[in-house]
Amino acid sequence: MAVLINFKTCDNALECNGVAVCPTGCLTYDENKQSIVIDNKKCISCGKCVTACMVGAIRLAKTEPEFKKIQEK
Repeated sequence: MAVLINFKTCDNALECNGVAVCPTGCLTYDENKQSIVIDNKKCISCGKCVTACMVGAIRLAKTEPEFKKIQEK
């Protein structure tokens, strides 16, 4: 359903592992903003980004209630 990033713990690294493993380009690095950008329309909920994130900042919500619960944290 949707990928969320906790930018309080995310280091916004250009060489983000989550961006590197995303098969659809849902996660990209915007050099102008110097930040990771999410396009959830491209997300296929594979979870590869969650596993690859070395700081544990990426989460995947598979339902609307789960999305809201993660957003509240």
